[in-house]
Order: sequence, then structure tokens, then C-alpha cells
Amino acid sequence: SIAWNETGESVYAEPGKNLAKAKELSGKSLELLKASEGDISKKPPYQTEKQYKEGQKTTYNMYADTYALLLYHSKEYQKAYDIQKAAVEGNKAKDASMNESFAVYTEKLKGGKEAKKFLDKAMEDGAYSSKMKEQLKRLFLAEKNTEAQWTAYLGKLEAASIAKKKEELVKKMINETAPGFTLKDMEGKEVSLASLKGKTVVVDFWATWCGPCKASFPGMKMAVEKFKEDKDVKFVFVDTWENGEKDEVLKNVADFIKKNDYPFHVLMDNESKTVEAFKVDGIPTKFVIDPNNNIRFKSVGFGGSADGLMNELALMIEMAKGAATGTGSDKKAF
Repeated sequence: SIAWNETGESVYAEPGKNLAKAKELSGKSLELLKASEGDISKKPPYQTEKQYKEGQKTTYNMYADTYALLLYHSKEYQKAYDIQKAAVEGNKAKDASMNESFAVYTEKLKGGKEAKKFLDKAMEDGAYSSKMKEQLKRLFLAEKNTEAQWTAYLGKLEAASIAKKKEELVKKMINETAPGFTLKDMEGKEVSLASLKGKTVVVDFWATWCGPCKASFPGMKMAVEKFKEDKDVKFVFVDTWENGEKDEVLKNVADFIKKNDYPFHVLMDNESKTVEAFKVDGIPTKFVIDPNNNIRFKSVGFGGSADGLMNELALMIEMAKGAATGTGSDKKAF
């Protein structure tokens, strides 16, 4: 949107030159969203009333995040803090990009001690960005701690984060037969799920127009590189829901992958039949499939943390491997 572009897209970036206009537009957008809160007259038939209302709240918090950033760049620090605090709490502090801004606002308004407290919790929850890690390190060292103490402290936080995430994932683990598919990759070679049986497979549905998909890719690259020596793990990135002729779509996809130097094996779902077979409602959506071709995890959206995504996927992969061989937990959530 116009307003988001003027923010510089980060609390650390330089804002645009039309802050006043962007702030006005953003404020009006929030007013309209607030006025329509609870109105389900435009609810699509495939959503429940609860899902639609939750979507309204998520959208409001996203727009509030933009408005708060515009206020911050306009030096209206208290108002930015108050609006961002409500947005972060409404999102249960699960969005790393929102948390990144709030950590800066908190240090500005409440001081380093309060900011550090928030950063500690975000790190433990896995909802942090690289900038947040840098901010926490700076605040930690400012307390006259050493680099060695920081390394130990960070290790403790990351271990707590992984333990907490594993506990959450056990409850989300499922066991459903994965739909079979055969798709062509960008070189025209056919790849089927059946041919990957015996491997743990990560299927990531995405599109070139999808902002959250592309925002998740640095984290996905980290995950791919983490498992690049593991022949029993395979990542496939299924491009779907694109507009245009097949050749044009293929060129756009290939150009995007090459430009960003992503080591991804991309499959082309030109007819959108595979995304439909997996009953995907929105992208990005990832599935972790065990060596017996059973879906063990489904993950929708992107929380904003590359590290968090990589760590979560690593846990899912190891748990899927264990479930297939009977060496791990196999709890189901139906």
C-alpha cells in the first residue's frame, strides 16, 4: 500500500517524503476497519464466522503496525508505542516484524530494561528477527557483561525456545495420507511424490506475487542449507496460483529464483490442481511429509522470523522422521 511504502518498511529504514499524507491515509484505513469490525456481511462461504472475525482482527493489527511506524517516524513516539502495544498483544506477540518495531519503541519510551524483558520473551517464543537479536546483545553488553557471557545467555534462550516449540509441535502433529502429485520442475523434468517415498519431504506452496511467501524465503534458504547434506530430506517449492501464460509464468519464476540466488527445487503447479488436492486456503502453506508419504505437519503463513522458521522446520523434520520409524512421538490433533 501507499502508506506502507512510505514507512520505509522497517523501523530501521529511512521513511518516504510523504509521511503526513501516508499517516492520514493509514489513520483513515484503521477507522474504516474498526467500523466494520464484527460485520460478517462480506464473509465468504468457505469461512466460518469465527475464522472471518479472527481475520478481521489480524488485518486490523497489520494496519495498526503500519500506522504506528508512520507515527514513530513522525516522532510521535508515545502514540506509536500505544498503538503498537495493542497490535502486538492482539497478535499474541507471534509476529517477529511487529515485535521488532515494538522493541525499539519500548526502549525509546520505557528504557533498556523494559526492552530487554520484552526481547527475552520474544527470543524464548521464537518470534524474533536478526535486528532484535542485535538489540538484545547491545542491551546485554551494556550491563557490563562479556561476549562469552552473551554467548552463554543466547544459547540458553535459544534452547528454551526450541524446547517450547517442540512442546507446541507435539500437539499439532497429524497423520494424514498426502495427496499424490506429479509436476514438472523448471527444467521440464517430472517429479512425483511417490518417487520421494523414503524421504522426509517439505512441500512449500508459494507464488511470485505473494509477499509473505517471499518474505519467508531467507528462512527457507537457511533450512534448505541446514539439510543439504541429508539425503533423506527433500524440499520442493510448488509455484501455484499464478496469472499469465505458462511460458511467461515460468520465466518470471526462474528470474526471481536466479536473482535471489535461492537453492530451491521449484515445481510448477500450472493448473493449480496440486494446491487444490492439498486443500490449501492461502499461501505460504508448508507441509512436512514423513518417509511413508503421510502428512505430519501443516504450517500456514509466516511469522516474520527467518531463524524461527528454520528452527521450527528443523524440529518438524526430525519429529516426522521419528514418527515414521517409531522413535518419536506420534500424537495426533484431529
